Amino acid sequence: MDLPTDPERPDAISYGPLPGFLGYLLRRAQAQVFVDFAASMAEHRVTPGEFGLLAMVAANPGITPARLAAAVGLDKSTLSPALQRLADRGLIRREALAGDRRYQALHLSPEGRAAYARMLPTIAEHEARIAEALTPDEQAALMTLLRKMIGL
Repeated sequence: MDLPTDPERPDAISYGPLPGFLGYLLRRAQAQVFVDFAASMAEHRVTPGEFGLLAMVAANPGITPARLAAAVGLDKSTLSPALQRLADRGLIRREALAGDRRYQALHLSPEGRAAYARMLPTIAEHEARIAEALTPDEQAALMTLLRKMIGL
């Protein structure tokens, strides 16, 4: 799907085959989402990945880092520093599991629960903004297809 240069606009360029590549379109969409997320969430000082971890811990109190890593598709070496940053900021706490103290259970701290609750309205506004070019039916279809793609 080669989109030709617009002869009326000398500054227009051809994207060649790129608009026909799913990976290219997903990456461009992700970049736009991340830019809006960063602007939206600046006051909360949280990255998209950190917000995802907070959301997963909020939804799964007591989850172990290993289960969390598997659920979000990260290796432990990537997850550990992110969890440490959240712990250093007082947003999560780690507790040794009663049955085996070598393993940790993750929970939002009281401060983490409050911060997460404050973030949710901002996330809702961000989500509305990034989907505003789509009709409600298109949004639902896209969400369905993306969930199918990632196995949810």
